Amino acid sequence: MKKIFMIIGMLITFQFFSACNKCPELKDIYVYLRDSDKAVIPYTGDETLVFFREPQNDTLTFYGQGIQPYTIYLTNNPGGDCAEDNYVKEGRAFFFRNALGLDGIVIKQELSTSTLTSNGSWVEILFDKYIYREDSDLIGSQIAKDSITFNSKVYRSLAVFGIENWNKNAPLNNRCYINKTDGIVRIVMPNGITLTLIEKK
Repeated sequence: MKKIFMIIGMLITFQFFSACNKCPELKDIYVYLRDSDKAVIPYTGDETLVFFREPQNDTLTFYGQGIQPYTIYLTNNPGGDCAEDNYVKEGRAFFFRNALGLDGIVIKQELSTSTLTSNGSWVEILFDKYIYREDSDLIGSQIAKDSITFNSKVYRSLAVFGIENWNKNAPLNNRCYINKTDGIVRIVMPNGITLTLIEKK
């Protein structure tokens, strides 16, 4: 009789611990860019951007190719023996092509967070094999106070992007200037080439 009670007790204990160790159902969580972050990139993707190029003293024109939305599939923090919850971060990219076949301009924006509790994002600008990156909050913020003048037009409240390193104190020969009104207004590259915005239409 004692053996029967022991077996029943073991079964109940086994079922109890099995229920406790049951993993939660796997689910996908979607994390979206904030509207305020999206608003700092002043492009629809259909603009034509005309830049003055130095020292060549000519112009380069780039034609908008639209916006490409995309997602980054990630996993949340491990949950022991259970499968991890998966989540998807929203991203988007603006493409501008040059008719001369030169490298285009790509402006990417993604969530910078690796956790679900943070909602910051960053902007990355790619041109001529150079990558400039900075936090979205910097564009048009109180931090962005630099200004430049070209052909009597003054571009104000510029965020200065450092190359690849989120560095606001980027070297003078290695910077990208952007604001939330005009977008990219100047790119200064280490190879000595400078592009300055003439027109956005």
